[in-house]
Amino acid sequence: MERPGSMERPVGERGKQTQQAGASTQADTSTQADTSTQSEAELRDRASNRSLPQSRPPDASDRPLLDELFPEASSLAPREPIDRRGRPAPPKLELPAPDANPHIRLTLSDARTDREKAIDSFRARGEHTTVLQLSHCSTALTEADFRRLVPRGAHMDAWSPAAAFYKIIPGRDPLSLARLPFYYLLFHSPAAALAYQKNASRLSKLTALHAASGIASAVAPPAGFLEHGEDMAAVAAAFVLHPPGHALHLHTVMQPYNRALRALVDAGGYAPIVRAADASGAAGHRVLLHIDGYEPSHWDLWQTLARHAHARGIIWPFRDDRPSALRRLRDAISLPTLARDKFQATAAASPRASVGHMPSAAEHGDASEGADADADADARELNQLVMNRVYNRWIVEFDDADAARRFAALWHRVVLPAAKERNGAWKDVEEERWVQAEYLW
Repeated sequence: MERPGSMERPVGERGKQTQQAGASTQADTSTQADTSTQSEAELRDRASNRSLPQSRPPDASDRPLLDELFPEASSLAPREPIDRRGRPAPPKLELPAPDANPHIRLTLSDARTDREKAIDSFRARGEHTTVLQLSHCSTALTEADFRRLVPRGAHMDAWSPAAAFYKIIPGRDPLSLARLPFYYLLFHSPAAALAYQKNASRLSKLTALHAASGIASAVAPPAGFLEHGEDMAAVAAAFVLHPPGHALHLHTVMQPYNRALRALVDAGGYAPIVRAADASGAAGHRVLLHIDGYEPSHWDLWQTLARHAHARGIIWPFRDDRPSALRRLRDAISLPTLARDKFQATAAASPRASVGHMPSAAEHGDASEGADADADADARELNQLVMNRVYNRWIVEFDDADAARRFAALWHRVVLPAAKERNGAWKDVEEERWVQAEYLW
């Protein structure tokens, strides 16, 4: 049997343990309450921070993968520009708006090559007129001989394309106006000159192909024989720029032109031939007379022309119907402005060639006693050469072109009649004076 005291002790210890357990339970409950209160406060703080995203740095979960892998290339945080030495670069100035400054022009890049730029620059500085020169030819060619070689249209024979020339200048001696074996053909564009040159070369080859060059040559094509739509007989008869068996010398004059040739092209002819129109707008037409022998007086020659016209019942339409229509060639040209080699480019087969000139002592600046004498001798020699080239040459002006051509035909290669009041022994010793007349065009 157990004693009563021993039964009471365990009961007391159990009470104490029960009290301690209750106290610990209350402490845990208070701790949990404090923890829940603290977590609620933290949640409220986080919610308030989420409502203000500008004050909070971006979370790693919100940043893109590129910014996480390459933070130096991040677009969220702009960096200051740094130069090569690691120092901050100076701030860049803002460009003005296009309309704010009217002096700024947007220019496109030039896509042309260097060769195209050089060609365009040369054309911009070049001449406005393209010149073809026909050399080593007859001096009796007319404008119609060149007009027949203009390329025709493909469907209309009467249609002349842009390959036609606008002016022909026959080669002449600038002083005596004597014909020389070359011609200048003026075109508005290089393309027109090239088309005319190609067609003239083609016709020259066709003429040489069907022309008889010897006993063993083929028979000439009959009239009406067509080749590529062209009558070979008509082509051979129309092409007269050079004799059969000779080459065609039709070349382009190189640019830029020299001063004399440019003046000739701008004026449209030689100065004694080209004359400005009068007040009524009509330009005169001129005939050149060259008389062999001594030079008659102005009045004697005028009376001879009047008697010749009266005997044939002709009334010539002279310029202003006065004796002033007849004048000497040396009065029509400006002799003081002429030099020995000034017009050589317009009176030779090679316009770009120059004449060799032997300088005198005065040109060398020699101060010796014979310097002035040499200069005077050169001047007298030059004057004598000029006078020999213009001596006994006359210009007759008309108002009508047909009358001028008829006058030239009547007076060409005829003997000049003697003056009415001239009677003496000179007829027995002097030879007959022949007259050569030419219509200037």
